[in-house]
Amino acid sequence: MIVAPLLLIASTVAYTISGGFNGNEIGGMVQIYAFTARFLVVIGLERILQAPYPRAAVALTVLGALGVAGGIAYGVDSMHVAEFGMSAEEIGWAGPLALNLPGILFPIAHIGFGIALLRANVQPRWSGALLVVAAVLFPASRIPSVEALAVVADGLFIVALAPLGWKIVQGRVSVSSSPTLT
Repeated sequence: MIVAPLLLIASTVAYTISGGFNGNEIGGMVQIYAFTARFLVVIGLERILQAPYPRAAVALTVLGALGVAGGIAYGVDSMHVAEFGMSAEEIGWAGPLALNLPGILFPIAHIGFGIALLRANVQPRWSGALLVVAAVLFPASRIPSVEALAVVADGLFIVALAPLGWKIVQGRVSVSSSPTLT
């Protein structure tokens, strides 16, 4: 919950420096690592929410895992565009389906995780609210390629998730009976 959002903002900065999303090998490579690490974020959020909302935690984990796959796919696609000049979105119906469907599940899952964190009163309470805002800004910045907004979204992911990750590292997470991080 600390490393993954830092890698994501590094990827976004690499894209921004090179002139934008989709078509940068370094940005794509770092994005692949960011989303691979992001799977651990999904698992961590699931662990926090499994006691208060067991069914929602499982459903959000499935959506989150599929969303992570979309983020990895977009990173690979970006590297492919940089090298060969063609996106998977341009090669028929399977390309857009492979990218867009899992890609939109990432923010949907994180909106759900944020709402569940708020409802479970996980502390700090603002982590859930910021996670929702970051998840809304994620597609709002990426779809129209607004890099400055993407940096803001990624920064909000850091601020929302790092305190939760730090509490997990310290062993201060109660996942068995209470939804509150102590």
